[in-house]
Amino acid sequence: MKRVLYCAAAVVFAAAIVAVSPRLTAQLFRNVDKDLQVLDRNPLDDIRNSVSLAFVMLNGRLYDAKTLDEIGDTARPRRPFWFELPQRGTW
Repeated sequence: MKRVLYCAAAVVFAAAIVAVSPRLTAQLFRNVDKDLQVLDRNPLDDIRNSVSLAFVMLNGRLYDAKTLDEIGDTARPRRPFWFELPQRGTW
């Protein structure tokens, strides 16, 4: 089986796991911002390259994958997550 077919099969099986066909998903979420990942390396050369993220787009905003800083139209540094904030008391 060609490597392209392995990647296509992964997408189809992922949609089947959540019980939604890709065609139905496209119809349901026609006006929703798309999420995507930009990879550094080609996953068709080696499937392990599928985790080599360079950029992530989430809800139409572009982020650097290493720092999670927004780098699109308005560059903003990442705010701390809730677990990175100083503790305000313990139980």
